[in-house]
Amino acid sequence: MNIYDFLKTGKLKGLKTGDTEYLVYQKFDKKVLGKKLYTDSQYTDMFYFYAFGGALEICFVFHEVSHFTVTPHNHFFFLEYQQQKHWLDQLDNFHEFVELLHTMNIGWRFLRRYCRDKQLAIITEHHVVAFFDYTHKDSVEVEFQVNGNDRFEQADKV
Repeated sequence: MNIYDFLKTGKLKGLKTGDTEYLVYQKFDKKVLGKKLYTDSQYTDMFYFYAFGGALEICFVFHEVSHFTVTPHNHFFFLEYQQQKHWLDQLDNFHEFVELLHTMNIGWRFLRRYCRDKQLAIITEHHVVAFFDYTHKDSVEVEFQVNGNDRFEQADKV
């Protein structure tokens, strides 16, 4: 799935924060979403879907999308530029990804507060946060997240 529009707009296949459960069912097939999972059986106001085999985590709080997280794996998410697919699960390094963002005219900046130890964090022009984790010596793990509020931006100002 090409995530260019996601990085530019913060929406993935029409999914955005604030969507109701009903709207999400209109945008995604139930088979794609999978089962509704609760972190606590006593607290049903918060639940998750792990769509596309876990590549897309959708968190609902009070039956609205609070945030969603994209985890690239199994050749599922890519950026396409000049008819070439750049698979996100095959990123060799942070610089390669940033060059691709520049080339595709996607604005971004560092989130200084979240850049520490072996982690880098950036935010795109439309509030998609990308975490690059270098904990594992041989590879980089990448995760993209969109939140329904500006908690990352506010925390970065402190």
